[in-house]
Amino acid sequence: MTRRPSLHAPRKLSLCLIAAAWAVAAGVAPAHSPRYAITEVSAGAFGETATALNDHGAVAFFSLPDGFDESIPPLGDFTTPGRAWLYSKQTGSSPLMGLGGNSDAVLDLNNSGQAVGQSRSTGFSGVGAKTGVWTDGVFTPLPNLPDGRPPTNAVAINDAGSIALTEPPRQSCDCQCNCSEAYLYSESNGYASVPSLGGSQTRAADLNAAGELVGMTSTSDNSTDFTYEPFIYRDGVTKSLGSLGGRRGGVWAINNHSEAVGFSEDASGASLAFYWNETSGMARLGALTLEATATDINDHGEVVGVDYPFGRSDSYFRSQAFYYNTTIGLVLLQDLLVADHDWDGLDSAIAINNRGQILGRGRIGSEQRIFLASPVPEPGSLFLLIVLTGCGTLSRRRSSPRFSVPSGLKAEL
Repeated sequence: MTRRPSLHAPRKLSLCLIAAAWAVAAGVAPAHSPRYAITEVSAGAFGETATALNDHGAVAFFSLPDGFDESIPPLGDFTTPGRAWLYSKQTGSSPLMGLGGNSDAVLDLNNSGQAVGQSRSTGFSGVGAKTGVWTDGVFTPLPNLPDGRPPTNAVAINDAGSIALTEPPRQSCDCQCNCSEAYLYSESNGYASVPSLGGSQTRAADLNAAGELVGMTSTSDNSTDFTYEPFIYRDGVTKSLGSLGGRRGGVWAINNHSEAVGFSEDASGASLAFYWNETSGMARLGALTLEATATDINDHGEVVGVDYPFGRSDSYFRSQAFYYNTTIGLVLLQDLLVADHDWDGLDSAIAINNRGQILGRGRIGSEQRIFLASPVPEPGSLFLLIVLTGCGTLSRRRSSPRFSVPSGLKAEL
């Protein structure tokens, strides 16, 4: 006779699930105001600057040559790198070797074991410089641009290996700006030139899994009324994301739900952080003090960025890292740290991954350091996890598993 499955849960399991439901109803589910533990990321080198963070918690950063004049703003400009480094919690910091010279820089990482950046075979000048991809630690230069020039500045790579680039113009321009062009590259389709919105400056910043590329582009070359706007490029079309009332803005990041963040000036000329999606358009995130820019957004809609108490033109680069979600709004990241830490200030947040980890730059004493902030469970979250784990244990005791886990996957579970 075939045994029919019981329609009634075991008494202990029922009580366990009731306890879990009570925990949620009582408000001990994960909080919307996260708390963070902070870790220093360092190779003990000079002038370390963070550039990228992936969903595995791997960090890319570079160090400057010993004795180099370290005059880098909080977000860095990455134009004169020294040594490229990769960091993970498991292995610590290790150098990423390129073409054998003493000047490498990684500007982005994906989740597929690839990184993009630049490597030089000799010295710190432009001689011997190549832009390319590290795959499992091996550097491969990108092919030449359609006009035969070698590429010089790959800024982002997605998990499929598509790459966003910002390049010098194909011909000289009269614009009183840094003339530039943006490209989207893939092995299957080669290079696609990103059209501008009328001006001579287009700069790529990020791209998502769908190959949507974002950045900033000028609308004219009028030196007395120079305007540039945040844009999204997809299906061969460049589209402006609008503004908060001013003449200048740009996108720093886009997630896999086509949500973008960046900065836009308001009518007074103040630069404010914004959030954009296709349905609602541009929304003001604002600033904690005078000005701000949003630098990254993950697939959960969490945003990080930099607040400038004295404005973005402050010659001392004074700034503070912020965190945003729709529940708590814009807050200082420093205020979300757990109590036990040695950091005197968090100056910038440049990336947030889908695990909620945040990469940025801060201070211990007067020394600039790279930090990785990782979310820690709230007490209520730990209680709920314990309850649900107990429920799962009781459930497993009642019945045999219907399948076995392949041995190759056991380490991942």
